[in-house]
Amino acid sequence: MVEKPVASQLMAPLAPAPPPGESDAAEVVITAPALLVKDGFLAPESVLYDAAADQYLVSNVNGMPNDADDNGFISRVTPDGKVAVLKWIDGAEDSVELHAPKGMAIVGEVLYVADLDRIRKFSTRNGAALGVIAVPGASSLNDVSAAPDGTLYFTDLGARVTGEKLEATGQDAVYKLVREQARAVVRGKQLNQPNGVWADGSGVWVVSFGGNELFDVRSGSKGKLQKLPATQLDGVVKANDGQLYISSWQSNQILAGKPGGTFQPAYDVSSPADIGYDNKRNWLLIPLMLDNTIKLQPL
Repeated sequence: MVEKPVASQLMAPLAPAPPPGESDAAEVVITAPALLVKDGFLAPESVLYDAAADQYLVSNVNGMPNDADDNGFISRVTPDGKVAVLKWIDGAEDSVELHAPKGMAIVGEVLYVADLDRIRKFSTRNGAALGVIAVPGASSLNDVSAAPDGTLYFTDLGARVTGEKLEATGQDAVYKLVREQARAVVRGKQLNQPNGVWADGSGVWVVSFGGNELFDVRSGSKGKLQKLPATQLDGVVKANDGQLYISSWQSNQILAGKPGGTFQPAYDVSSPADIGYDNKRNWLLIPLMLDNTIKLQPL
C-alpha cells in the first residue's frame, strides 16, 4: 500500500555535525509509523474514538450495505492495535438487532449507531441495547456526529447498493435529533448523496458521495460550498489544528485542508470509508472497508 505523506512527514536531509563544543542535542521529532489492524473485521465501515474508555469502536457491516440481515457487529480495539473484543455488540445475539451498522457517535454514555432506516442506542459501558429511534422515510442512514452541545446530526445517503450498482432513492437528507426524534435540517437531491458529517462550533460540515462537495448545513441549506479535487467522498473529521481530513473512494485517498482553503491529497489508501479521529494522540482512524482492515495513521 503506497502512502503519500504530508509535508511534515518528509525526511529532512542530514545536517552537518556541530562544531566542537556545541551541543548536538537538538530535538528530533519522529513520526510513528501507521498501524494496520485486520483481525476478523468484516466490511468495517466506520471507526470512532471513545475518549472516556480510550478505545476505538469499529462498525462492521458484514454483508451488503443495505441488507437487513441482523448480522452486523461492533468491535472494540485498543490504541496499540489489539482487538479487545471482535463482536462486542453483535446482531447475531438474540438481545441485539443490528443489520448494517455504519456511522457512530457518543453522547454521554450512549453510543448512537446508524443502521439502515433507524438510529440504534447502546450503552458505552457494557454494549447493552438502550432503544431505537426510527427515521420515517429514510433509505440509507450513513454517518453520525455529535456537536459540542450534544446535538446529534446524521445523514441519509439517498441511495442504495443493489448488486454492484448504487441506485438513487431521492431521500438525500441531513437530520438532527430533537427530543429523541429525527428532524430534517435539510433534504433534497441538491445534497448530492450526503455522506460524512462533522458537527462543531463552526458548522455542520457534510461531504457528498455523489460529487466532490464540502458544505455547511447549519443554516438549513448548503452554505460555504466548496469543490474538492476528488469525488465519492465518505468520511470527514477535524483535527486539533483545525484541518479537515476527508476520505474519497474515487481517488483512494485522504484529502486534507481547511474550509475555504485548498485541499490536497495527504495519504493514499484503499477503499477508505467513514474515518475517525483520536484527538488524544492526533491519529486518523481509517477503515479500509474492502480490505477488512483499519489503519491507525499518526498525523
